[in-house]
Amino acid sequence: MNNEIKAKYNAFWKHDFDERAVLNIEVPSPASHTEYPENTADRWENTTWRKEAFSRYMNNTKYLAEGFPHYWINLGPGALAAMLGCEYTYFPYTVWFGKNPMIKEWSDMDKVKLLPENPMNKLILDMTKEFCKTSKDSYVVCITDLGGVMDILDSFRGTEQLMYDMVDEPDKVLSAIEKIDNFWEEAFTQSYKILEKANKCMSAWIPIWCSKRWYPLQCDFSAMISPDDFKKFVMPSLVRSANFLDHSIYHLDGMGELPHVDMLLSIDRLDGIQWVPGAGKPALADDQWFPLYEKIQAKGKCLVLFGVDSPSDCLYLLKNLSHKGLFISSCFKSEEEAQEVIRKAKEYAK
Repeated sequence: MNNEIKAKYNAFWKHDFDERAVLNIEVPSPASHTEYPENTADRWENTTWRKEAFSRYMNNTKYLAEGFPHYWINLGPGALAAMLGCEYTYFPYTVWFGKNPMIKEWSDMDKVKLLPENPMNKLILDMTKEFCKTSKDSYVVCITDLGGVMDILDSFRGTEQLMYDMVDEPDKVLSAIEKIDNFWEEAFTQSYKILEKANKCMSAWIPIWCSKRWYPLQCDFSAMISPDDFKKFVMPSLVRSANFLDHSIYHLDGMGELPHVDMLLSIDRLDGIQWVPGAGKPALADDQWFPLYEKIQAKGKCLVLFGVDSPSDCLYLLKNLSHKGLFISSCFKSEEEAQEVIRKAKEYAK
């Protein structure tokens, strides 16, 4: 990655911009596609197949503006649950955790441990090391999706039971959250040590480059709880994680989480917000979301919009939003439309 691209990402983290907003653009050709193996487990665990599939994608994709080749160690959303002993099931496009919750009684929390011999923990670390061996300067290896602390507890306890627990045994819930917080930091650190040595940088499932430790924080469970419960059960963990990391972005997933935005924006060490409208909702460039974007930017926070794949939507966002701390990722069909967006972005930033 050249110094010009690094400078743009550094400006983003400072809630500023260098020439224009950060645009992470990919233009894959049809030859970039690889069919999944028939065996679903191979799709997730076969490192040889995963390396071949990624090599095919990378070699048949153009990375433009601030786009950069990156490989995400993806073992499902919230893999830390499995790393701590939770049951998991592979599907072609995702991994499910906690179908049969392992914490039947709170005393079962003693079984929750981050052990080197845990199959998921070992798989993630071995795969991370293997990709780092061949990454050199050709691509960035991205940390696995550890998940949000409350979401991990949800996998352990079950959604309905955890909702009851927050009313009946709040101290037990808070104690469990603190324990998972400790494991979260430990799991992050063991992967970070491998990645920092190989990459000399950090990235995640949101492909934002950073010279220091960063991670997308989240709590999908929060869509089901009140602001008062969010303040009590979620905020302390988020503040702790934001203080633990050098940089962080909150993954705001769906309209159910909107009541918590003001509290999120009050976290001093939280750098920004990534907004996801959710299935069936208007696209990211819809006027409905602009009051939210303006609120985020007015608080001096970065705004992350991931997967704006329509050139016209990209241009509308770039024309109507501040470019300070703005990150947009896109996957376009042609280099010509990508270059037009990049050219226009410079004009709009002025």
